[in-house]
This record gives sequence, structure tokens and C-alpha cells, in this order.
Amino acid sequence: MPPASPETERSVLCAMLMTTTAAEYAAEHLKPDDFTSLDARQTFTTMCGLLNRGMTLEINIVAEHMRRDGFDVHPSPQEYLLGILDSPGTATSMTAWVELLQEKTKLRTLHELGQDVVRKINSGTFSANDILTATEQSLLNLETDRRGENSYTEMVKRVAENLTKRQQHPSYVTGVPSGFRDLDKITAGFQPGELVVCAARPSMGKTTFMLNIIYHLAVKRHQPVTVFSLEMSGEQLLTNMVARASKIESHKLRSGNLLHEEYDYILQLIADRIYEAPFHIDTLGSITIEQLVLRLRRNVRVHKPCAVFVDYLQLLRGSSGQSEHRQVDVAAMSRGLKILAEELRVPIIALAQLNRRTEDRKDNQPRLSDLRESGAIEQDADVVILLHRWDYYNEAIRPNQLQLHVAKNRNGPTGTCILTYYRSKMWMADYFEGENYE
Repeated sequence: MPPASPETERSVLCAMLMTTTAAEYAAEHLKPDDFTSLDARQTFTTMCGLLNRGMTLEINIVAEHMRRDGFDVHPSPQEYLLGILDSPGTATSMTAWVELLQEKTKLRTLHELGQDVVRKINSGTFSANDILTATEQSLLNLETDRRGENSYTEMVKRVAENLTKRQQHPSYVTGVPSGFRDLDKITAGFQPGELVVCAARPSMGKTTFMLNIIYHLAVKRHQPVTVFSLEMSGEQLLTNMVARASKIESHKLRSGNLLHEEYDYILQLIADRIYEAPFHIDTLGSITIEQLVLRLRRNVRVHKPCAVFVDYLQLLRGSSGQSEHRQVDVAAMSRGLKILAEELRVPIIALAQLNRRTEDRKDNQPRLSDLRESGAIEQDADVVILLHRWDYYNEAIRPNQLQLHVAKNRNGPTGTCILTYYRSKMWMADYFEGENYE
């Protein structure tokens, strides 16, 4: 038998008849589907309708409206309601009863979901990936089903509470910090639900920029971080991470041309800092946005990262599989990531490649319009950061400097900041005028 608690359902209805406070609480937090008994479900529906019209839940009024609504309650609406009053219903127990009915609803949904999976398997018409994707979506819907059930007053309270916290503990960073002071002053950190796109031409330092943020979060702050890498292997990413942490040239790590003391230092660094860092790497290869969504949801549920990184957006494979539909595919990818960020309440930082138009400009400065293959990326992103290196085009101009141009910021200002960037060491830091970083 599917999980249910008829006694609790009757107790809830009894408490609703006794006090307006209990009735309003139940109406706000429960749905008709939370009641398994048809009589209880019909009674709850009528009660909610009366509350919405500002009417009191007196037995005679409720019974009359049940008759008007055409509800056939046995033996009659009035006798059924009188019988409910014999149930152990008090307003003080309403919170616990509501939670119990919500729990039973979840269990029934899981029971139905399991049966649906078995039916699909037995039908032989669904692939394993199709079933997994549909099941993951159903589980996520179950998990987030009641998140949208927030009253206006509850949302106002949360806004007031957040303002109070920020007033008591002022900071220019209210989201996930990047570790770069000037960038965080512009963005206030990466906010839950945001899609942040970091875009540049090849060899500008997109992946190194991402690794430096991950290093700040996972190694320095010990906050869980997830990266989905479509371009580099896990070993390559971690080697670059070690180079960043040790400030030793990455080519020395790859060639093994290390001094004895450097070798000892790196091993100690890995044991002390890198090994225990909550850094989760998923090397995907060529996958579709649907497959990424499936894995990302599972990862967020298990590891609960403070931020998710995707390297990089245009390497995702489109559902159409046809080059002429590439703009449509990229639009679906960016929209899918934005929707997912909002669903999971986590910032998603996606790297993206710019087209060649920057090469034709005199100053080679990137623009929003350079986002490759689709204007949908610009539209869906909450924040777009364009990366630019002067010394890529002329080694004599501003060497070892990386420009970050926040070209779009949906919830704040735009602006530009400079980082010091030593490519060989995978190291970036805030730039200070006149200070020697060597």
C-alpha cells in the first residue's frame, strides 16, 4: 500500500475547523494531493476556497459549500465534519502534522516513480540515458517542489533579514568570492543562481583564471568546488593547480626537471593542502547539455559545491549534431545552464571562446558581440567577463598583465580591473601599480 496517514489528515481538518491560524497555516503549506482520502481532499479544497474568500470555517458554512461544489461526502457533508471534530486536532500540533503529510506525499511520489521506471524498462522503448534523465528530473522536482511556495510576507522577511546581516557585517562581497579584490568589488561575488560567462580568445588565460578562483575557494577557504572539464584531463588540471600553489613553473613539473628541495616542497604541499581540498573534477569529453545537466544535478546533490565551473561552453555537443544548427545548439546550452543555476541555487561559471573579430581591431579589445556562435550567451548570462592580454599581441606592452572587463552585470555595475599574470607559474593576483611581483 502507498504510504499514507488518514488519522493525521483528519486531525489537520479538525484543527482547521477549530482555529483560523491553524487553517491558514495548513492552507499555505499543504496541497489537496497531500490528502489520500477523497473525502478529506474534497473537504480541504472547500476550506481553502472559503479562506481565500475571507470566510470563516464554521461547520454549517463548510458543509453548504461542499454541497454547492458537488462533493459527494459520505454519509453527508455535515455528518462527516461532525465526525472530524472527534479527531485529536489542536493548533499546536499543526506544524508536525503538516511535515508528516508532506513526507508521506514524497514517499508516495517515490513509489510511483519507481513503478514508472520499471514500466519504462519493461517496455523496451526507452534507453538507459532517457530513463536516467527523466528520473533525475523527477527527483529534482520532488526536492524543489515546495521551494516556490513562499508567501509575499516570507520573502519580505528574508530580504529584511539579509539587509540586517549585511548592515551588521558589512562587506563588498555578498556571494562566492573570486579571490580578486577589484573584481569582487564590481560583482560583489558570484551569486547563487547566476550564470557567469568568462570569455576570451585562445591563450588569453581563461582556464588559468578559473583555476586561480578554484584555488582560492577549495584550497584557501576549503569550500567545495566542482569543475566539469571538456578540454583538459583531471591530471592536467591538478598539475596546473600544484604549479599555482607552489609558484614553480609548470613545465618543470611536467618535465621532472625539479631541484631536490623543489620536489620535497611540492610533495609536502600536495599532502598538506591539495590532497584534502574539496575539489571535484569531472572530465567529460564530448557530451550533450542534457548529459551535463544529469551529471551536474547529481554532483550538486552529493557534494553541495559553492560554485560550479564548466570549461568550456562551446565544447558541449549539440542535440541536433548538425553544424548548421550550431547557433540553436549553443543557445540551448546557455539557456540550460542558466535554468540549472536557478534551480540548484548555485553560481555556474562557464568559460567561452570569442570569435576572431578581436584580431581585426587596432586595439584587439574584446566586445560582447564577439561571443562566438550565439548572442544567446550574452542574453542568458547574468555576468560576462571578457579577458584580454596586451602582451599576447605585443610583448613590450604591459607584460604580465591581464585585463578583466565586466562587460555585463545584470544586478550591478560594469567595470574593468587588472590582474598580475605569470603564465609559467599559473599564478594570478591583484595588480598593484608600481609593485614588483618577480
